[in-house]
Amino acid sequence: MTNREIGLVWMAYILAQLYDNWPGKVIIEMSEAIEATGTQPEGPEDVTAELWRDLGQWLEDEGIIRKGSGAIGEIFLDDAVLTARGFELLGKPTLGAEKSLGSQLGDLAKSTGTEAAKEGAKKASDLVGLFLGNFVKGLTS
Repeated sequence: MTNREIGLVWMAYILAQLYDNWPGKVIIEMSEAIEATGTQPEGPEDVTAELWRDLGQWLEDEGIIRKGSGAIGEIFLDDAVLTARGFELLGKPTLGAEKSLGSQLGDLAKSTGTEAAKEGAKKASDLVGLFLGNFVKGLTS
């Protein structure tokens, strides 16, 4: 899998965890995301940690999550919580679906494993794309 595909699967997992636990703050460990999704880049652990750290930083920089006073670490997202806009968008059902986008992401993250990783990445890409499109639309309207 490419870093982009792994990032999308991890993002689906992270957003689902934050949605399920909202408004509570959570600590999400890299190893937890790897185990739950069955995905990680090939190579040494520092490559995996760098991708995890970059994804966490991107989610924060884009205003999707907020973190506590602790830094985004090498192996965990510290005291992370969805922003109000992120929670609002994840709570809406997608077109033709009864479940909210957050619930769909949670289902996807749980079902993605090594066998289903490619298909999971495609579904994650579609759902995360829908989320980000709505997020940006909300910022510009």
